Amino acid sequence: MVKAAGTAGRATIVVAPQFLDQIDATAHQLSDRYLQWNYDWEDGAPAQSPASRLPGSPPASSYDVLDDIVAKLSIKSAFPSLQSIIFVGHGGGAQMLARYAVVMHTQASPPVRFLIANAGTYLYPITARPVQLECPEFNRWKYGLDNAPPYVTGASDILKAFAARNVTLLLGTKDKKASGILDQSCAAQTQGRNRFERGRNFAQMLTSRGIAPVLKYVVVRGVGHNENGMLLSSEAADALFPVHDMGR
Repeated sequence: MVKAAGTAGRATIVVAPQFLDQIDATAHQLSDRYLQWNYDWEDGAPAQSPASRLPGSPPASSYDVLDDIVAKLSIKSAFPSLQSIIFVGHGGGAQMLARYAVVMHTQASPPVRFLIANAGTYLYPITARPVQLECPEFNRWKYGLDNAPPYVTGASDILKAFAARNVTLLLGTKDKKASGILDQSCAAQTQGRNRFERGRNFAQMLTSRGIAPVLKYVVVRGVGHNENGMLLSSEAADALFPVHDMGR
């Protein structure tokens, strides 16, 4: 993706965090000092281990890890020329970022942007939904803010911060399957029938209500749930590097 951007990507640092499930730690015989989840790192859940060093505090969340990346990249003495930080994800990684973009803890840093491609579901910071269904748990985390993990604090602050956050949804026009690994719970279906609908509905509802006035979505035509097709597209390059050379 960075290479495809030509000269615009040459000064880019790529950081690719690895979130381990407990099965990964067991398979690779890793010690308990490595953070481990139980398939719930996408949801911002606290790690299963190790325990927090602070008595009474939960273990580190996967979102604490992302906060820590921002903090380290923001150290001027280490990265004096850093101009912006961009979080990019597709599929499961996109679901993680779709929630983190809403609840992220604000800290002193260069401007932070998000490029979220083909997420399966989204975190709504309001109780309205585009599809009306009888779902008692439609607003339960990870679809809404009810019963959120310990990382999430201050609902009013969340709305204010998210309203100013620079988020772009990248949606493939062929990502319209309503089966397979797609979340088909009732809460997910209140967001739309498929990934394309859910992303478009999320952006349109939150922008029209003034909840996220700068949130936008970009359509990638002819591409389905395909990471390479999405993130190597000219649309992705335009979003990541407004001035780029894609050989066009």
